[in-house]
Amino acid sequence: MVSYAWQQTKSSSTCGDSWYTYAKGAYLELNFTGVAVWVGGAWSAEGGIINFVLDDGDMNQVDVYAPTTQCNIVWFEAMGLANTTHTLTGTLNANSPENMNPSPGPYMEIISVV
Repeated sequence: MVSYAWQQTKSSSTCGDSWYTYAKGAYLELNFTGVAVWVGGAWSAEGGIINFVLDDGDMNQVDVYAPTTQCNIVWFEAMGLANTTHTLTGTLNANSPENMNPSPGPYMEIISVV
């Protein structure tokens, strides 16, 4: 499940097919059964701060800013989980403090969830 305001990129974009948003508060929610999870995306000059929470546990804050675009970066991973149902939520929270040009807003580009 994802919130509103997501758009799909074209395969000709820098990182290929992906989903992205500039909407602060936009989120992805992944319900899965298994022992591990990985979320990968792009770091970019527009990158924002993403908060990840697995199973109502501690929040993991990730800054996905980079001066140049980098594709297929692991943003979040968890291994050794119980083989049961889990929920992972990632929320675009804010602009990166490194982002000197925060317009049009914080940015999150998801490439893969495994």
